[in-house]
Parts: sequence; C-alpha cells; structure tokens
Amino acid sequence: MPQPAVSTGVLKDLVRQLFERPSVEGMLALSPADFEEFIAYVFARAGYTPVPVAAAGFRQEAGMELYLGEPSGPAVAHALALRRLPLDSVDTATVRRFLGALPAIGGTLGYLVTTSVFSQGAYDESARAPRLRLIQGDQLIRYITYVRGTRPEGFPAPAIAPDYLLHTGAIARRDPHQTRVLAIANQREGTGKTTTAFYLARRLAERGHRVLVVDLDPRAHLTRLVLGDRPVDGPTLTHYFARRATLAQLTRATPHPSLWIIPSHPEARPTSVSMSLLPKVELQFAVDLHEPEVAPRNQGAPGGFDWMLLDTPPGMSRAVRAGLAAAHDVLIPTTTAALAEAGDLGWLPDVADAMRALTGGGVRPLGYALTQWRPNEANPATLETARRLLAARGIRELPVPIPYEFRIDTARRHPPRGVWARLPLPWRGAAVAYRRLAADMSTRAGGV
Repeated sequence: MPQPAVSTGVLKDLVRQLFERPSVEGMLALSPADFEEFIAYVFARAGYTPVPVAAAGFRQEAGMELYLGEPSGPAVAHALALRRLPLDSVDTATVRRFLGALPAIGGTLGYLVTTSVFSQGAYDESARAPRLRLIQGDQLIRYITYVRGTRPEGFPAPAIAPDYLLHTGAIARRDPHQTRVLAIANQREGTGKTTTAFYLARRLAERGHRVLVVDLDPRAHLTRLVLGDRPVDGPTLTHYFARRATLAQLTRATPHPSLWIIPSHPEARPTSVSMSLLPKVELQFAVDLHEPEVAPRNQGAPGGFDWMLLDTPPGMSRAVRAGLAAAHDVLIPTTTAALAEAGDLGWLPDVADAMRALTGGGVRPLGYALTQWRPNEANPATLETARRLLAARGIRELPVPIPYEFRIDTARRHPPRGVWARLPLPWRGAAVAYRRLAADMSTRAGGV
C-alpha cells in the first residue's frame, strides 16, 4: 500500500500556516515540492488519502502529481497541481492532456488545480468532460476555508468533495431590512442559547414584529418552551433533513398571533447524512429558508416575517452549520465562566468563515451577550483578556448583560404546562435586560 503524500504529524510550519490563512500569493511563494505537499494536505484534511502518482505505481503523465483515494471506498479522484502566475490562464491544451492521462492511471474523476484561472476554452472543454473538475485559485481558497472551519484534523468521516463549492454562487438572501435572520449559537452547552432565543422572540413579537423561530436543536427545548404542552404533531426538521417535508410544511402558528415556529421533535434523532453531502444539505437549508414564502399563506403571515431566530445546538453538528449558512448574523450567548475559559469561543468564527465560503456571503458575528450574569463569578483580569481576544477577531460585547435569575433557570429546565403566553417573563434586572436587548435588535433590523 503506498504511503500518503503527507503525514500530518511532520508537516512544515509554512504549510500549516498557509492552510490557516490561505492566499494565492502564499501559494505562489511555495517551492514546487512544498506546493505539492500543501495541496496534498488540503485534500487530506478534506478526508482523502493523497499519494504521489509515482508512489502509486503510475507514470507522471500530463504533470499529474497526486492520486486521491477515499477511506470509505476505492480511489475515485486524481489531482494535478499547477503553479501559474495570477495573470496566466490554464489553456485548453493542458486540459486535454490531463483528460488523456486519466485513463492511464484508472481515473474516474479528475481535479485540475491551479493558483490562477482557466481560459474560456478550458472551461468549454471541461463542460464536455463529466469526469473533470477545474479548481482555480479563488475556488481553492473557498474550499480550504470550508474544510478548515467544518472538519477538525483527524475527523473520521467520508471525504468532503469540493464540487458544491465549485458550482454554487451567492444565495439570493432576503433583504435584511425586511427580514432579519439571526442565528443564536455557541459551541458550549448551558450558555443560555435557548433561553435567549425564547425571550428575545417573545419580546420582539410583543413589540409587533412577526417572528419565526426555528428549533435546530434535536433536543427540542425551544419547541417545548414555545408550544408548552401542545403536542408536536406533523412533520418536524427531522423530516426536512430526511427530504420528506418542506420548510413551508413545517411552519406552524403558535398561541401568540405574531409568533410562528419550525419545530424540532423531542423524541426524534437527526437523520444520518453522508459527510460528502453536507455542503449540499447546508446550502439547501439556506436556500429554502430564504424562499419568499416559507410559511403557507393560511398560517397568517402572507407578507413574510420581520425576524427569523435560529436556535442551534452546542457542538459543531450539521444543524449548527446549516443555521450559520442561512443567517445574516450570529448572536453568541455566553456565561462569564465560559467566556473566561475560552475567550476565542473555539471554532465558531472559523465555522462562520466556512459558511461564508460555502454561500458566497452571509453570516457575521453580531456580538456576544453575557447571560446568567454574576459580576463576581469570573476573575476580572481573565475576563478582560477574553474580551480583548474577541475584540481582535471583530466580535464585540453587546452592552446588555442578562443577570442570572432563578425563575429563568427553572423555566428553562422545567417548562410549565400550558400555552406559551403563560410562561412568566423574567423580572427585575433580567426583564429589563431582555427588553433592552429586544429594543437593540429592533433598531438593528432597520439600520444594519
């Protein structure tokens, strides 16, 4: 068995750094050997097993350098790494030579990679060759960004093919001045995501906004808070991701006239989806959520929604990525303890970057809100260091900390029986904070 082209344990610092901050200029500065190693590392991080063509027992025809295999099946792809100046284009003759060499090494699918661009003739030639994928410099950077943000090193799953990133453009998003799509996310559990989503939705609805909440968390905490003891009948997001229902079929009214919900199901489990399909699944959710009519007209929202609030689970699941792919902004609830322990909020900014690469625009960190606020809980110096780290990444603190309140904690863990309107609002400082946060969000809906 040929050895992989790269060993992640002995990669050069230069290659690792370029993967973290990819650029055409950085790739052009590499030596030919380092560039081959870099491309091999990119595909290795994506889940392939890259092997030098010569080591795999084949001749290096048409400049072919890497033979790609998938851990879950037979080798299906091959890559040619080209180095060109940014102003040079790869011509038709190069594409024809590459296609001619594929059968010689048993190729069923070929990736032709360049740091520059392809000529129109090269694209015309590839359009007649279903086995060929052309990856130019900007597309390669998009692919690297998506892989880096969604697949940790050593993640055991089928390979992520770059096809969806190559053929997708920017999503036709709703105008944020008409419908603001806000994801509420944090990789940690217990930071107040669902609580913030619920009370923010309630305050916005009571201010006259038409609000759709989407419960992307399979534990369905938000669904139970909104619907109370009403049964979760009909299809849920589990059916949508299994391609058995549309979002319009999922959207339903709630006891509050200005609030609608796309529910999760408390007893459901996420349907398994191949990792190779994840970009398409995430992209399709974003496309569907931005359709003009998510809710059927008989649900009472013919003009659409003013707000869509997406409650996401902890971790880095496909539900989180789908939510970030669809959102205009992400609000990050965090406790003081969690903020002090992980001031950079882990992977979340990288995932946001990955979703921008996948969708051609979209989510940006709106900021983080301190929840369950206890001023004396964290060391001031540690907390200030965390704040500086976040500020350096462009993530600011929203000036509305939510004080800890026993009644909120109790309601979140044990929702009262009855309709949504009976759930008591927080009182004292927490009530004021949620009102201020909703007012702040209302202002941003018309001005950001």
